[in-house]
Amino acid sequence: MCFANYDMLKDLLVFNKVDVLRNSSVITVKETSVVLKIPDGKRVIKADTVIVAAGYHSQHYLYDAMRDAGKITYNIGDSLTVSNIMNTIWDANQVARAL
Repeated sequence: MCFANYDMLKDLLVFNKVDVLRNSSVITVKETSVVLKIPDGKRVIKADTVIVAAGYHSQHYLYDAMRDAGKITYNIGDSLTVSNIMNTIWDANQVARAL
């Protein structure tokens, strides 16, 4: 990602008051929340949508499991093809426009 896009994305995260959690991992995804393992212990976040973006290799086992469970699911971002955040944002935009 070019620096201008990276810099803009960082500014947008701050502007929209997005809480960025580092050194964290998902323990459980529930109907209305997500349980996280954070450096200080556990944290529960209320959520109706979960987006996973991590790693360098395409891994779509979560997408497959959700689809196989009959959930409305869209495979975008690194789960589809490892790339950068701008391509993932574009994928999400295309899905949202099609809904």
